[in-house]
Amino acid sequence: MPIYQVGEHELLAESSSMITGIDEQLEGKLFLTDKRLIFEKHGKKSLLRASPGQTVIDLYLYEIKNVYGAVPKLRIFTTKTLTVEYLSEGEIQSVKFALRNPDEWESDIRKFASDLKKLHEDEQRRTDEDMHRRSVEMARAKAGTTNVGVMNVRPEGTTMKKKETVVDAEGAETLLPQRAPTTDVVEYDGNCIECGGPLPFGSKFCPSCGLKVTKK
Repeated sequence: MPIYQVGEHELLAESSSMITGIDEQLEGKLFLTDKRLIFEKHGKKSLLRASPGQTVIDLYLYEIKNVYGAVPKLRIFTTKTLTVEYLSEGEIQSVKFALRNPDEWESDIRKFASDLKKLHEDEQRRTDEDMHRRSVEMARAKAGTTNVGVMNVRPEGTTMKKKETVVDAEGAETLLPQRAPTTDVVEYDGNCIECGGPLPFGSKFCPSCGLKVTKK
């Protein structure tokens, strides 16, 4: 008997054979819940030792890509099967089970798999959005909030001195003019309000963009 998750409900359970080859099959029991398809192979008992049952198939229904039953026209001495195709490690795998009424299993699997796929896609989308938001917040914290989203525009035809590169939250590079350096030779009187370039003390025009300096 499989261990069910919280809120998981059993829909169908039947003794079955999992067909692994032309003449090979595993005897066990197939379970269908509103979340998973599970096949447990029967354990073995002997006078000296016993082996417990083993879970061979444990699939979430949203992993199932296709399911179909096969009921031969001559139903006497024939095997009715249910084939399940699912995604595993990026590849489509298939498994077949012998059942008394595969059509019932197919109907219930399709019904609940469809609803679960929508819920899983919504949950995956929310997870991706949360990861993107956290990455943006980390980039902002790393770059520094004072330089995030800063853009400098200079008038056409003017020249600017050497600039520094700042990476914003989206990973784009922005060039900023150098601030007034600390020096004993030239005194600087702040920065230009237009381009941000350093203003030598007593200058009437910005040497970078040509803007007239207005004293406060």
